[in-house]
Formats: sequence, C-alpha cells, structure tokens
Amino acid sequence: MTDNHEETITETSTFVNKNASPDLIQSIGEFFLSLPNFSYVSDAAKDVSGIIQEHNEIFKKFEVLTQQTQQQEAKDWKSISRIKDYTSIIVYIYNGSYRTFNLVSGSWDISQETMEDCKIKPWQYTSFILSSETPKREGGKSARSTQAEHTFCFKSEHESFEFSTLLKLKLEYDTFGFNQKTVPFRNLNIRPSANSHLNFNARIIHEQAVAPYSYSIAINIS
Repeated sequence: MTDNHEETITETSTFVNKNASPDLIQSIGEFFLSLPNFSYVSDAAKDVSGIIQEHNEIFKKFEVLTQQTQQQEAKDWKSISRIKDYTSIIVYIYNGSYRTFNLVSGSWDISQETMEDCKIKPWQYTSFILSSETPKREGGKSARSTQAEHTFCFKSEHESFEFSTLLKLKLEYDTFGFNQKTVPFRNLNIRPSANSHLNFNARIIHEQAVAPYSYSIAINIS
C-alpha cells in the first residue's frame, strides 16, 4: 500500500555526552587504521620513528575508548528501550579524520546547545538523542502515516555533510493478501559537500520492531 499523503511531526533533540558501542568497535577501528594522515601528524613526529610512536599512542587511547564503549552504548540502548511514550533516536558520530566539525544547522533550535557539545574534534566522537512523537496510522486501509523526520548539518573548514533520517509506518501484506500488519520504515541519507575528500556513511545499529520504534545510528567520517 502506498502512502500518498504524509504529515510531518515536529521533533526535539537533546545532546548527551556518551561513549560508543561494542557494535561500533570495528567501525572505529577502521578509522584508526587509516592513520597517519600527514596533515594531522604533528611536526615533531614527521619521521619514521616519530610516526610509529604516535601510532602507538593513538592505539593506546583507542583501546581505552573501546573498553568504555562496550559498556556505555549497551546502557544507552537499554535506557531508551524502556521509553514507551515517544520515539527516541541515538545518534553517534565518529570523526576519524583530522578535521574539526561543528554543528551549523538542525531541525531543532540549535541555539540551545553549547558550542563544545556541537563540536567533533579529530579522532573523537559525539552523540545525542533526537526525540519525536511516535508515528501512527489512522483510518483503516485508506490510512496515512504520520512521519518523524530529523535533519542536521556539520561543517569543518573545508568540508560539510548533511544528514537526515525519516521514520514512518507502512502496511505489509502476506502472500495471499488476507492479513496485514503495520511495520516501521526507516530511511537514512547522508550528503557530503561536493569538494569533500572524506568518506561519510551511516547505518542503523539497533531498532525496535514495535512502538515506539526507537533506533540508534552510527555516522562514520574517515
């Protein structure tokens, strides 16, 4: 069944300082394996021995990070999974580059956020929660689904990326068309600036099959 008419729900967000997740350790590791970027390595380390030493220091920090993530992200997901009154989306952004990215726009009032919470430094990460009313369908077979949509944009000195995620409900029919059920449909879209030399990707790491259909997202910059 195709939805021809959709109504957008107004969303709110709250920035929360968190750590990462066991599911994301591999993704974070890929960031660090791309080192060194000679634009990022300090001048003092621009010789073979210096680069190796700097490598080792970064990997030590990475080991500490991964130990923290294994516990924290599971707690984050367990926490929002208990919320039944509205839909929550945890967004993790991992900056595996030498650029510093700043939040410049969002589908909520970003003036309420502090500058430090809106900044992602090189080889660091940030996370925050977006919340909205849970989408619903009303009116039987001719029902239309409300939708929850969130957007934001981060920018560095040379690059930027825009991200959007959408949640709505669809009807799914069985093979013979006698039974139908409501299922969540989620969409992620990330669009880097045309001049960007970095890689950007996003994926869902946790999701609820039933209301309120909360989920968590990892955005990787490398």
